[in-house]
Amino acid sequence: MQKKVYIIILNWNTWKDTIECLASVFKSKYMNYCVVVCDNNSQNDSFLRIKEWLNTEPYGNEKATLIQTGANLGYAGGNNVGLRYALKKGDGDYFWILNNDTVIDEFALEELVEYAAIHGEAGIIGSKIMNYYARDKVESLGCWYNKLLGTTGNFTDINNIGAIDHITGASLFLTKELLHNIGLLSEEYFLYYEEPDIAYRAGMQHYKCQCAFGSIVYHKEGASIGASNHNKNQKSIIGDFYSIRSRILFTKKFHKWCLPTLYLGLLGAMINRLKRKQYDRVIMIGYIMFNQQQNFEDFKNRTGR
Repeated sequence: MQKKVYIIILNWNTWKDTIECLASVFKSKYMNYCVVVCDNNSQNDSFLRIKEWLNTEPYGNEKATLIQTGANLGYAGGNNVGLRYALKKGDGDYFWILNNDTVIDEFALEELVEYAAIHGEAGIIGSKIMNYYARDKVESLGCWYNKLLGTTGNFTDINNIGAIDHITGASLFLTKELLHNIGLLSEEYFLYYEEPDIAYRAGMQHYKCQCAFGSIVYHKEGASIGASNHNKNQKSIIGDFYSIRSRILFTKKFHKWCLPTLYLGLLGAMINRLKRKQYDRVIMIGYIMFNQQQNFEDFKNRTGR
């Protein structure tokens, strides 16, 4: 009998992407799955739109559960609502966190399950992430982390992959054993660095992060926060805020000795934004360096930005 997989999809204001993602999941050749869609208190009619669409689909009510989280809990908080729901069911073997701005190949899930069955040492498994708009372009085959600067990046050349430090959150396949042993996603970040965090905790328990290259997922990259492939150079200020804030929080949590070099790197980032005349971003970085416990709304209220 096939192992059971719970697929967690988080929606926030982007119901069209979520429906396209769900449509691709329902075409999966691997059939023993249940989808848990968590709406992070969208400020549009996302919840109703997704509910109406599920009611029209043959697999909609059979294969999917729609949950309203009641607040914007961020990436980790929203996905954890789905994970808790799935774990409470007690019949799941694997848990696949899948970004809503993705579509999957029909064999993507089957490849992940087969890989997990063969590689028992892997607690976290990623897919081969391809660009949604340029489908022959590789986005990620796993990720690296630079401790000194607190920066991350993606391996994109299958012939030149080093040690995988973590897996991108666009497709994050987790084993039941891993979740029981190390817990859920850390909710202190709100956005970004949840993946390095769970990977670091997994590594402390001797689990590995690996990539199943046969599992293909197409990604619109950052569509939900205004940083899609069409405007990469115009990263949303909220995305910029949390990427910097989370970089500091992660370093403080796991690599305190790297804080001096991290802050030097952030000073360099401030200089770059000055050159680009992004004066609001300069103020923002300075604010975050002294107020990591504050969220984006606090920053806006205190600075009037």
